Amino acid sequence: MEPVKAEPRPEPGPRVMEAAEELRRHWVWFLVLGVVLVLLGGFAMRASVATSLVSVMTLGVALMVGGVAEVVHAFGGRRSRGFTLHLLSGVLSVVVGVLVVRAPVQSAVSITLLIIGWLAASGLFRIVTSLATRQEGWGWELANGAISLLLSAIVWGQFPESAMRLIGTFVSIEILFRGFAWIAFSLGVRGPHRRMAPGM
Repeated sequence: MEPVKAEPRPEPGPRVMEAAEELRRHWVWFLVLGVVLVLLGGFAMRASVATSLVSVMTLGVALMVGGVAEVVHAFGGRRSRGFTLHLLSGVLSVVVGVLVVRAPVQSAVSITLLIIGWLAASGLFRIVTSLATRQEGWGWELANGAISLLLSAIVWGQFPESAMRLIGTFVSIEILFRGFAWIAFSLGVRGPHRRMAPGM
C-alpha cells in the first residue's frame, strides 16, 4: 500500500497574519501586564483581610449599579410583560448592594459560609459520584472531591477568623494566575517573532 500523504496545512489569511504581527509588536506590554498582576496578586495575598473587604465592597457597588440599570431598563419597557419582574429584581439588587456596602464584615462572613457550604456539597457529590460510577479517571474525581471537602473543613475549623481572609485569598490567587497566564501568553507571542526574524 502506498503511504498516505499528509495534506498541507492551509496558509493563514492576510488578516490573521496582520493580527499576529500586531500581537508580536506589543508582546512587551502583555509581559508588563502579567508582571503587574503577579505583583498585585502577591500584595493582595499578604493583605488578604483588606482584599476581602475591598472585594465585598466592590461586589456591593456592582450590585447597586446593576440594580439601578435594571430599574431604568424596566421603566424603559414598562409596557412589556416583564416590567414588574425586572423592576423588583432591580430594586432587590440595589437593596442587597446597599446592605453589603454598609456592613462589609458581616457580608464577608455570610459569603464565607456560602463558600464553605458549596465546597462541602460539591466535594461530597464528587466523592459519591466517582465511587458510584467508577468511570475512567474516577480516581482524580475522587481526589478532587476529597480536597474540596478538606478545604471546607479547614475553613470551617478556623471560622469566623477565616471569613476575613478566605475571599481575599481566592481573589489573590485569581489575580496571580491571570498574571502568570499573561506572562506565558506574551512569551508565546514573542517566540514566533524571534524565529521569523532575519538572520535567526
